[in-house]
Amino acid sequence: MITVFYIATLMVCFHGECTEFKSAPYSYDTSIINCTHMLERVFQTQVGPYYDNIINFDIDKPEDIKITYSSCDVAK
Repeated sequence: MITVFYIATLMVCFHGECTEFKSAPYSYDTSIINCTHMLERVFQTQVGPYYDNIINFDIDKPEDIKITYSSCDVAK
């Protein structure tokens, strides 16, 4: 039996510059609840720390950050 791996992917744009963030491959639970959990983890462990060094909270607004894609996909 072939093991299918999934990855959670977020595409986040800030002032028009987009960056893709991905989780490590996982094959356990492919439910929407687990996908949501994996996307939250990617946001907390990758997106947040990445933008902490870029965002100037004195001039930037929350509306400047846009999640343009989020999904749990088959790893290729």
